[in-house]
Amino acid sequence: MRSKIASIAREVDEKRAKERRRSCLVLAIKFLRDSGLTEAAACASRESGLNERFQVADNIALELIVKDFEDYHAFKYGQRPVIVKKAVSEGPSPTALPDSYPRPNALVTTSPQRRSIPTKASPPEGTGSLGYQNDAEMRELAQSICRDILTRKPLVNWSDVIGCEDAKRAVKEAVVFPLKFPDLFHGPLLSESWRGVLLFGPPGVGKTMLAKAVATECGTTFFNVSASTVVSKWRGDSEKLIRCLFELALAQQPSTIFIDEIDSLMSQRGSGDSEHEGSRRLKTELLIQMDGLTRRSREKCHVFVLAASNLPWDLDKAMLRRLEKRILVDFPDKSSRHTMARTFLMEYVCESNLDSIAQEVASRTEGWSGDDIRLLCKESAMIPLRRHFDSLTTDSVPVRSVTYDDVLEAFQRVGPAGGDGHGMSQRYRRWADQFGSV
Repeated sequence: MRSKIASIAREVDEKRAKERRRSCLVLAIKFLRDSGLTEAAACASRESGLNERFQVADNIALELIVKDFEDYHAFKYGQRPVIVKKAVSEGPSPTALPDSYPRPNALVTTSPQRRSIPTKASPPEGTGSLGYQNDAEMRELAQSICRDILTRKPLVNWSDVIGCEDAKRAVKEAVVFPLKFPDLFHGPLLSESWRGVLLFGPPGVGKTMLAKAVATECGTTFFNVSASTVVSKWRGDSEKLIRCLFELALAQQPSTIFIDEIDSLMSQRGSGDSEHEGSRRLKTELLIQMDGLTRRSREKCHVFVLAASNLPWDLDKAMLRRLEKRILVDFPDKSSRHTMARTFLMEYVCESNLDSIAQEVASRTEGWSGDDIRLLCKESAMIPLRRHFDSLTTDSVPVRSVTYDDVLEAFQRVGPAGGDGHGMSQRYRRWADQFGSV
């Protein structure tokens, strides 16, 4: 009960703060208009989306509010407040806006690596207008989505993703090749490249790492979407966020929308009466937007949806149809495990022992994920370091290399997080035989 009251109080405070900001904007626009700055008032009204929906109440004016504040400050502190002061340094001219200030007709301010989001006044070349100039609510939703656009590359290359060859091939066919060789993709079938790819498999096998490689290598605008990005407590906002996400992706194309743990958003509909109405509306909107990508494909739409899931059998069948490629990312085979062990232990094991230790790791880790092998190698590297913790000083000798015995000791400390990897792998393979599309 106490937490519910606190939640209601927070919502009331948020609503009051929003109304306070709106009142400040309305007062400022009215003051600009009364001062004869009609163009500035019109620009502020257009950007704020308030238009003529609100007006200043009777007996209220910005000058009166400032005067009342000055009188209160003088009464309480014995001196009048300093509201405006001269600029100390010579800055930009009054007509020039600083780099950190949002430009007119710009939806949000972005870093140099991130392209600005288009509006009616400045749509990017080859894209349409979002039309959010007069809609403050949609502009605010777009700003929240823009926080999930990766502005820095994760620095994961294709070569860093060991194995996963089918998944890498499908992603290159969908994203890389249509942009690099557009003349090869023509006709009624090839002109429509893959619009959606589902990567499914056990945890820790490299699905998210593959998405990072896409963000690094493909040179597209990368939207890293999770449930927190598109789920809102306000009625109707989740559907608007989904629509805004896809409109931004179209405006920023070529772009990639990565939805990690998509099963948290797109579980099967109609599985029970416990599903909330808002959840059903969100799923319906996501399916509609995915269909919209297919309809726009004939217009050379370069928006690609990459999804990852550990529970593919929980996904809605309609979403599976829209994810044209459904690829199993399974546990690494022996060759991949050997390569992983060599890569992880390269800096910690003598060159003469590296291959034999990597071979031992590969032979003992069947049914382990790539992340399990990484943790095993990390534990192996920590064992010789622990023996020197008590005697470490600034002048201490270097820690010895990892030995075969250290790796054997690490096997006693570390195990696969998923338990029985063989049984888990069989379940994914059975699902792949029925629903997979490589």
